[in-house]
Amino acid sequence: MSRKSLTFWTVVILGILIMVCGANRWTIYAKLWHWRHGDAIQCGDRNIPVPNGWFQARFIHECNVTAMLHHREFAVARFYPRTDAPSANDDQWRRDYSSEMMRNGYGIGRISELTVAGIPTVCVESNKSSDPKDLHIVCAVSHQMMIILAYNDRKCESDFYNMLRGMK
Repeated sequence: MSRKSLTFWTVVILGILIMVCGANRWTIYAKLWHWRHGDAIQCGDRNIPVPNGWFQARFIHECNVTAMLHHREFAVARFYPRTDAPSANDDQWRRDYSSEMMRNGYGIGRISELTVAGIPTVCVESNKSSDPKDLHIVCAVSHQMMIILAYNDRKCESDFYNMLRGMK
């Protein structure tokens, strides 16, 4: 094989590798993050499982996990340990939060009651009708934590709810 031919194929193979790695850089980053940090983060006294494909972004100071999918799809879940978080049965908070979101152009979707780390929790889902990819879920873990998920692909919802169910 001539030197010219070898150089050509080296460039082609490197180009393909760069394109594959570039297309999947967040998947690769998430795998490396899991390899280095494990499958959970600590937030206050809570252990939060981090699903495959998600990672903790250290540039945001709150406890958070992020998923970067293909084609500008993303999710950011922020966990705020707060003893002043409303209780799951606080109907006034639900009404106030729903009203605030509607004033800001969001529609209220499902309101779920679940248990997170043995604590009653309520989650309110909302979306903006003018931008169907502007999605949010806000959860109040009774007097323990507020959790906010901002995302633009509904595929992230199941991972998010699995994180909540797996919190300890």
